[in-house]
Amino acid sequence: MPIAAPAYYIRNMEQRYCLECGEVFSGRSDKRFCSDSCRNSYHNSASRQSKAYSYRINSLLNRNHAILAECRRSGKTRLERSEMAEKMFSEKYCTACSRRFLGRPVYFCYDIPYRIEGRRGVRILSE
Repeated sequence: MPIAAPAYYIRNMEQRYCLECGEVFSGRSDKRFCSDSCRNSYHNSASRQSKAYSYRINSLLNRNHAILAECRRSGKTRLERSEMAEKMFSEKYCTACSRRFLGRPVYFCYDIPYRIEGRRGVRILSE
C-alpha cells in the first residue's frame, strides 16, 4: 500500500508555470523551469540581450578600424566629411584618447591614431 503524502505537502502544491515555455510543472518550491533545456534557453536569451549593446559598439569600432586601415594602406592621411558619411565612419566611438599632439585630442581606434579636424574630417596620424 503506497504511503500518502502529509496534508501540508498537498495543500502547498500550487500550479507553477515555466518562465521560458509557460508549461505547468511541479517540483521543488523554488524551481522556476520545467526542464534543463528551458533553463538554459532562458539564461542564454537574457545574456544575449544584455550583451547586445556591447556587440553593437564593437561592430562600429571594427568598421571604423577597417575604414582607417584601408585609408592608411592606400596612402591617404585625411578622410573628408563626405567620405566619412559615405563609408559610415562613426566618430562617436574610439578605444582611447590622449592629448599628445599640440594639446589637441588624439583618438585611437585600436592601433590607429587619428585626430578630428572639425568640419574638414579626420586626419590619420602616423604611429
